[in-house]
Amino acid sequence: MGGRLLIKQRQYSVIWMAALAIVLMQCSPYMPAPISDSSQHLAPWSLLESIDVDAINADIVPGKLTLDVGIYFPSNFDSSFNKVSLESMIAGLKAAKEIYKNTGVQINLLWIKTADIDPRFLSIQANEVPGVPNTGYINLYQHSARNPARLTQQTKDAFTHIIEPDADNHRTVYLIALQDVFYPFLTVSEGRNWTMKTVR
Repeated sequence: MGGRLLIKQRQYSVIWMAALAIVLMQCSPYMPAPISDSSQHLAPWSLLESIDVDAINADIVPGKLTLDVGIYFPSNFDSSFNKVSLESMIAGLKAAKEIYKNTGVQINLLWIKTADIDPRFLSIQANEVPGVPNTGYINLYQHSARNPARLTQQTKDAFTHIIEPDADNHRTVYLIALQDVFYPFLTVSEGRNWTMKTVR
């Protein structure tokens, strides 16, 4: 039982490390380009009243370091999609509260919102196909600094469609459930040859 709990905690840690990466990216000077389709609009989000957010936040102590989190959960997933549920996202949030508690940081759930989003954004390609592979002479972090990944226009449009403008956007973590996020990269295929692969 203890082993399974440890595996679960590690899985949740990966999710929350990804969330932290999003915060770090938001702190960079990069600003998303204006949405390309002028007819595109913000998703019609509404609060999900069936979840007691106050109960989830019952552990919040005023004055402590706090990480604010908002959850966007689309209501128009394809009927065969079952990899993510609202229940699993809330379970992950509660597990993250316990993990972060040891660091002196508390997690505050701002809200959970739902809406039918534009189906084009249920599955997205996160980054453009890279032009320079990691040759192995430097580590991955150095390579990424020299050749940063570029967001696709679809991804920029998805951010603009999903995330509501707010004065605290730069200091809020948004957990967004999507069906697929694809990440293409270059890897050695044979000898000096490289091939593109994609992870989901």
